[in-house]
Amino acid sequence: FLLPLRVSRSWIAMDSPTTLAQEENGVLGSGAENLPLLCTSDNKGKQRKLIFGVDKSVVLTLTCLGAGNAAEAVEVLSLGYILLGLKKKYQSLISSGVYAGMLVGGLVSGYVSDLIRNRSEAFLRALYLATGGALCASLSPGPIALFIFRALAGIGVGAATPPLFALAAEVSPIERRGGCITYVASFWMIGSIFAAGLAKIILRSANSLDVSWNYTLDERWRIYALICVLPALFSALAARRFLLSTVEPLSRIEYDLCEDRQGEENIFEANSIQRANPTIRPRLRHRKRLLILSITFWGLNFGYYGLSTWISVVLDKVGVKDVYGVALMYAAANIPGNIAAFALVDSIGRKPLLVGSMALATLAALSLAYAIYYVPGLTLTIITAMIFNAAATSGWASLDSISAESFPAEDRATALGILTAVGRIASVIAQFVNGALQSNPPLLLSVTAAFMFCGCCATLFGLRESKLTQLE
Repeated sequence: FLLPLRVSRSWIAMDSPTTLAQEENGVLGSGAENLPLLCTSDNKGKQRKLIFGVDKSVVLTLTCLGAGNAAEAVEVLSLGYILLGLKKKYQSLISSGVYAGMLVGGLVSGYVSDLIRNRSEAFLRALYLATGGALCASLSPGPIALFIFRALAGIGVGAATPPLFALAAEVSPIERRGGCITYVASFWMIGSIFAAGLAKIILRSANSLDVSWNYTLDERWRIYALICVLPALFSALAARRFLLSTVEPLSRIEYDLCEDRQGEENIFEANSIQRANPTIRPRLRHRKRLLILSITFWGLNFGYYGLSTWISVVLDKVGVKDVYGVALMYAAANIPGNIAAFALVDSIGRKPLLVGSMALATLAALSLAYAIYYVPGLTLTIITAMIFNAAATSGWASLDSISAESFPAEDRATALGILTAVGRIASVIAQFVNGALQSNPPLLLSVTAAFMFCGCCATLFGLRESKLTQLE
């Protein structure tokens, strides 16, 4: 879905020296640590099937990861469409539950994934937990139970993120790594459109939504929440069916193709054995890089998740009649954001795209605040909100790429877990800040723009470009 619309020469060049060398060695990723991450024994003696210059098995792996990313989007964003039916005193608490869980899940999963060297298994178990938590949340008997179960689902969602993007970086060929990670990240768009479209169909009118705790068919929010469990369940089943059989766990790497490549096995065998040693513990390096990325994650998480969760409330405050219809248009703005990311992430690079995207999102948030205050009508308000979402989506694609490429294999998932946790702290704080500012949308948007701008400056002055970087 949404394969890159901009097909450059590098995307279809199947005879480049790097690509051929990697294919001959069974290496579909980049760097020695990616060595037989993908099971290739079934392909011995057979010509590989390529899709836009990427091995078909890699595309299948990335699609499974993307399905998990879409399920995360549904779980995170779905509550935003139920907020208007909750009592005001519970809104901030319940909306923060999933982010608090993601904070814990990201920290634990990142370290464990690096420790056991089995990203696929960590990803799958996290999806199981997210599915169970979401199912229990749809059956909650009260607001406190809803908060607890949302937090449990958040632990699963947060735990899935570090191994997800670590795997995406490790199985992707270096020349197309940015596009491959963007492909995985673009599934967030599918999840967000699914959640918004389903809210439009089932919840219908935000003004008539009233969240009560009865177990009847009149409780539309329960039906909506129950259907929102399905993407997580589907992605877990798909990962179990395809991902575990396609991706080798890092803890079990064995270079079993030595007889066919007598000239190459010595180069990588020691590296594989060292990585497979269970006594080796992940040790975090590149702390300065981690600090800069933490600031960027904080700014983008606060701005994007803060506004995306509260978008229905903001639209209602500014007088939008069809809240869920406009929220669906807001979610659809992910499409141009992802197209821009596909077209630019491997050409101009990750850093310029990230800086430009966050700068545009900052301007869009300020323009949205101006439109609410001074411009009559809602046309400009809706357009600037959609521009903000498109720019933030493009920024996420480049940030996912640059963060996954910035750390060595032995602590990549750990670093991503820490960054995810930092972002979730920002997301939790954003829920309470925006809850306090919901009666003043322009001020809410100004705070959003300020954090976006801080993240933009950190990226501009502190990060290096990671395009075509050989993974350590």
